[in-house]
Amino acid sequence: MKSYKILLIEDDEVDIIATKKAFEKTTEKDLIVATNADQAMEILNDPKIIRPLIILLDINLPKTDGFELLKNIKKSKELRHIPVIMMTSSNNEEDILKAYKNYAAGYLTKPIDIKQFTEKISALEKYWNVCEI
Repeated sequence: MKSYKILLIEDDEVDIIATKKAFEKTTEKDLIVATNADQAMEILNDPKIIRPLIILLDINLPKTDGFELLKNIKKSKELRHIPVIMMTSSNNEEDILKAYKNYAAGYLTKPIDIKQFTEKISALEKYWNVCEI
């Protein structure tokens, strides 16, 4: 069985690369990427893959947006226990409230500055203890 600690659901290639770089202590076995909701659900429901410890979910995904995917994850008895952190460039108060109303475990805004982004990811790693330190 394959095992990944973090599922990143993100469709923007630049943000995927930045996130991978920000997780300095991760290895390829720690992070798996899905670029849309369908792909994410395939990974989460694949019996050959152990479910991740945490999900990082972008709001703006093609077809099914991150909020709808969050709702689907939290409706599932098998998946609802996995913490979902909304990771997006939006700091819109309505988006933040919507995320928490749908049981997101956190909301992280992606700063444009790579140093600030790396600092946020480092804090997330320590708080959720998802990578070897």
